[in-house]
Amino acid sequence: MADTTTAPRDPHNLVLVLFYYLAIGTLLPWNFFINVNGYWMHKFRTVNSTSMANVTDTKNELQLEFTSDLAVAAMVPNVLFLILNGLFGHRFKTTPRLLWSLCFVVILFISTLVLVQVDTDTWQLEFLAITLVIIVLINIFTAIVQGGLFGLAGCFPSKYMNAVLGGQGIGGIFAATINILLLAIGGNAVSAAFYCFLLSVVFLSGSILALLFVTKTEFYRHYIKDASSSSDSPSETSPLIGETTTTSKSISVKEVLMSIWAEGLTVLIIYIVTLACFPAMTVLIESTNKNKPGSTSWENQFFVPVSCFLFYNIGDYIGRFIAASPVIPNIGSKLALVMSTTRIAFIPLFLFCNLAPHERHVTEVYFYSDGVYIALVFLLSISNGFLTSVVMVNAPAKVEPHQQQTASNMMVGILGMGLVLGAAVSGVLVKLL
Repeated sequence: MADTTTAPRDPHNLVLVLFYYLAIGTLLPWNFFINVNGYWMHKFRTVNSTSMANVTDTKNELQLEFTSDLAVAAMVPNVLFLILNGLFGHRFKTTPRLLWSLCFVVILFISTLVLVQVDTDTWQLEFLAITLVIIVLINIFTAIVQGGLFGLAGCFPSKYMNAVLGGQGIGGIFAATINILLLAIGGNAVSAAFYCFLLSVVFLSGSILALLFVTKTEFYRHYIKDASSSSDSPSETSPLIGETTTTSKSISVKEVLMSIWAEGLTVLIIYIVTLACFPAMTVLIESTNKNKPGSTSWENQFFVPVSCFLFYNIGDYIGRFIAASPVIPNIGSKLALVMSTTRIAFIPLFLFCNLAPHERHVTEVYFYSDGVYIALVFLLSISNGFLTSVVMVNAPAKVEPHQQQTASNMMVGILGMGLVLGAAVSGVLVKLL
């Protein structure tokens, strides 16, 4: 990293704050898509062919499998384009590349916004196909932005990487809270989804302005110039990820990978386990008191939005906050690897919770308790946020300054591989219910 003694100041930590803002935007599409679960359940509900009214509350095949389908459609293009962006992104000017990506995400969200108002009851399969295509395209463009932001953060002091990680955690809380508030003020699942998608359009439009501002600051130019050793303007020609051709020192991908193998393996295991459980399995939870005499709106309407999404994202942020706290010593990458391996136990534990209790054919419910499920959600999410932060910060610190951006990019790529594998495993686990 640059010599911080000669680096210009970040006035009022403005660049740090904007890193938080941009990080929220990188996962905002994913967070809103999974948080408006009630909207998807409405769109894919079983309807009567004559009256188009609900026939039963029992989940059909489209409803059971949509979240795992969504995860695969999101994660496969995400990791593929993280890799492609790392290999070829340096051939394109940085600022236009990221700005155009954000613009396309905004346009795609507008199309999703329009579909909310369209009656799709008579063409659910076609709507599913269109939705999955939109999700694929959105994740292609967000991968470019996400990979770029992580690679960029690797060139700055460690608190900027923590800002990116923390911002992504805040993004989940933000999306979950908005959805719950819209439901609480009397909106139904469809109207809540509409305003969530509308808010995404506004927020991501703001990300475009934030990106333009950050790349023009003296603080940004100082660190990127030091990391890339490029004579060109960093905001236009220096890549945010994957640059090896303009550096003054050669970069060996194999050497970097050997240096960060423990961190890479750890983040791979973390996200295989996390995506295997959340959200494809966890979203199928039902309160043990749902639709029973005396049950309240907590059990019938808010249990999934709060216990599955809000609690998960709060726990994830708590884990990231703990890892960034100067009071907590760094546990080291080897211990983080051991801890990530123990998380495999979450898979059978969630499988035995009260998930889709009326559609289980292979396994049985052993944990007939809302409290057990909520405790597992917090343990899964806190460990996810904590371990992710530890290894994502440790990896760039284990290589030479000119290799730090490459190390960060590789960690993002490995994380993406974990997301894809976890999403694939989640589809299998849903079949085991």
